[in-house]
Amino acid sequence: MSAARQGWLQAALGAAAGAAATALLLRAQKRSNLHASEELDSADDPLRRFRKTEAVIRRRNSRVVVVVERCNESHNYSAVLRTAEALGYHHVWVVAPPTLDIDAAIAKRQPRRAKNVWKQDEDDLREHVAYAKRASKWLQLRFFADSDACVEALRADGREIWVTDLSQAAVCLTNAKMRLPARLAVVIGTESTGCSPTMLSAADRRIYMPLHGFADSLNLSVAAALLLQRLQDIDDTVVGDMSESERTALRREWYPLMLRPTDDPEEIERLAASGGVPPLGDLRRTSSHRAGWLSKSVVKSNAARGQANGIGS
Repeated sequence: MSAARQGWLQAALGAAAGAAATALLLRAQKRSNLHASEELDSADDPLRRFRKTEAVIRRRNSRVVVVVERCNESHNYSAVLRTAEALGYHHVWVVAPPTLDIDAAIAKRQPRRAKNVWKQDEDDLREHVAYAKRASKWLQLRFFADSDACVEALRADGREIWVTDLSQAAVCLTNAKMRLPARLAVVIGTESTGCSPTMLSAADRRIYMPLHGFADSLNLSVAAALLLQRLQDIDDTVVGDMSESERTALRREWYPLMLRPTDDPEEIERLAASGGVPPLGDLRRTSSHRAGWLSKSVVKSNAARGQANGIGS
């Protein structure tokens, strides 16, 4: 190899290494901002509720929209919502099952009524751990009467559409070369038949999670959980990928919900407007608060079974 060729190759390798190092540095800086405070939750911290709220806000992402298309089982709806919220996905779009009387509510542009109608599905959502532990309260939900309307809205929002699919046309999510787009929508279909032909036709990419047993599919909520975690494994910068303006809006909406009678509303409003309080570095509750979260009926039931509380021990 000529000296000139060697020099060019060394320069190219150096540039590539520099770019890789820069990317790693940016990721490290983002993780540093995400976990700006490494303090654990403490029962003695007067701002603990606001610090936890701030930590949640900084981990929220708007980069990925989760689309739930015509799921038939309300408990699966609840589980997917709770999983999406727990993993920091802030936007969930729902294409309602045809069995629900929801189309008229959407047509009248009454999203609150649509949400309420959906919650009343056979009255069993009330029994699903207080409606997925009220996960929907912390999510931005959007409802659609049909898949065509949802696809149109995703395109208008500039989203690349990835649709779950069990066919051999789908790309395995373990592909090491896979990268997430800047604006993504991932679609989860029904329990029985998966995503609709409309969604499959609109897909920019069909995806699936590989299985290694005789079963060729999973429970919908289990598959959704694996999928949403896998997206974060592919690109961990998804966590916290939200504009500062949207974060500010969440602070102004959520901080007041954390107020207690002893708090100063004006001071909390000022903190929300000025970038928030220092976040907790770890979202796990202090043991005393976690143990106290169990209801008296659960504690009594556990005691009757001889199941001691192992939290914090």
